[in-house]
Amino acid sequence: MKEKLNNFFNTIIESKNGLLMLAILVGGIAFFNWLGISGLSKDSVGYAEIAREMVLTGDYLTPQENFEPSFKTSKPPMLYWLEVAGGKIFGFNNFGVKFFVALLSLFGLTAFFLFMERYYDKYNAFIACIILTFTQQYLHHARSCVTDAPFAAFFIFTLLCFWIARAENRNAFYYLMGIFFGMAVMTRQMSAVFILFVIFAYIIFNREFKIFINPHFWAALFVGAAIFMPWHIAMYKIHGQKFLHDYFFATSHTITGYEGIMDVPSSMFEYANIILSNYWPWLILFVYGLYKQIKAFKSLKKVDYFFLLWVAVPFVIFHIAKAKQSHYLNPLYPAFAVIGVASFRDFSKEKMKTAVKVFMAIALIVCAVFIGFKLLPKTLDDQHLRYAMPAVPYLRQIDKNEKITIRNEDKFYFSSFLLFYAGKYSVALDDTPFAEALESAPAGKYFMLNKDAFAEDVLKKYADKFDKAYETKKIVLIRAK
Repeated sequence: MKEKLNNFFNTIIESKNGLLMLAILVGGIAFFNWLGISGLSKDSVGYAEIAREMVLTGDYLTPQENFEPSFKTSKPPMLYWLEVAGGKIFGFNNFGVKFFVALLSLFGLTAFFLFMERYYDKYNAFIACIILTFTQQYLHHARSCVTDAPFAAFFIFTLLCFWIARAENRNAFYYLMGIFFGMAVMTRQMSAVFILFVIFAYIIFNREFKIFINPHFWAALFVGAAIFMPWHIAMYKIHGQKFLHDYFFATSHTITGYEGIMDVPSSMFEYANIILSNYWPWLILFVYGLYKQIKAFKSLKKVDYFFLLWVAVPFVIFHIAKAKQSHYLNPLYPAFAVIGVASFRDFSKEKMKTAVKVFMAIALIVCAVFIGFKLLPKTLDDQHLRYAMPAVPYLRQIDKNEKITIRNEDKFYFSSFLLFYAGKYSVALDDTPFAEALESAPAGKYFMLNKDAFAEDVLKKYADKFDKAYETKKIVLIRAK
């Protein structure tokens, strides 16, 4: 048995296609296995409901919340279009809205392998892909219908196409760079500018100024603009200043902080804390690989400088911005993986083969655990609304014309949750009007709250005014007497 396993591993190791197929298999299992088991997160269900309303209204340009135009998510429609495609094929359910996000993540992993094999070797490519696949945040976002995974994929495609264009003098790849850059803008708005910062930083750092006089480079950026500008112009023509204000509001406050909007960490050490807490078990490899690259800085290949800048440039900008969130780091994890693999660069060919065997064995064991124990749905997938999901069967029994009253601060995900899973409309009120509505509500009126300090206060104050219709650990649905 041991000899058969060894022969199996050796056969795969000797083949570039074998390692590629195994990397895709592992990524496919990690990204797709039990994908539809868990409910969506609070942001995911908001985005999924926007996509569902696009189909119901036939308006695939204007994002709508509760069937009213809304740009408060500050997101262009690329994610919604992916969810629309999945919803039309598989239905608007957990699996359907996640499918194309997971597929795009798998395409990104495949492109990453092919690039690494081309500019390093197949062993570096395989290990880097396994590290990336099992990077906690990258894997979580690949299995979620939020913008982070598609944005990371377009980030990868854009930068890899730039490198191939400049390294091999293949101008066609500049145009692919422009296309993917346009798609990145259509996914995460201004965050896509970080891609250009990495490219420009590389050109300046390595003094490759001839790229700046290459007409194909600039033409490619115009191609990107031709992809993202029409939608923005159309939205401005239709919705005017409201579009500009709401759409760019969150972006502008990322720099100054989300004070008064949401609680977002702003400590200068926040990203260091995120990496220290989330980048296991790869943190040791990353630190050691970074140490080796710094030690041998003058003798590094240009592609090594490129990946170092891929990490450093956005990281510095993220650090300067006042608001800091862990998911901002997601597009940097491919470069983290490359730096981690640098730990093995001094290995002989035989030692490298042994390292690949170890990573193969670990990856296959982990995949078997994922398949057998539904581990990912219980950990990375099951998020904020896990305690609301059990209420869905009860909610569906409520009269279809009954609007459930919720708090304004819960509007984006509660209103979307109620529509997406239960087909129920809601009315959102600020805290004072909410309490007043509860006090004077006619019998049979429903209210839904997250269990927090406000909920505890009003439930205690108006205990004689309502019955608890349904209650879980985190939410309560109440009905006026």
